Amino acid sequence: MERYRQLFPLDLSVKKGEVPTPFPILIDAGRKLSKGLGLFMTKWGGDKVDQNIPSVYIVDAEGRSSSSTSARTP
Repeated sequence: MERYRQLFPLDLSVKKGEVPTPFPILIDAGRKLSKGLGLFMTKWGGDKVDQNIPSVYIVDAEGRSSSSTSARTP
């Protein structure tokens, strides 16, 4: 272990209970946004179970989406 600490001296450990977030993260527990974007489905990828399609949206300070990626298949 000491060898790797010398090779990679940057300490990225976090204290218990702390989660470093360099930007705000939206938690859509009620699925309102994901349903509105068509990302919450009951049938996807051959499975029939309630699920959100994994997606990332980059939103600017004015609330406009400048970039997005999704695992949604046509």
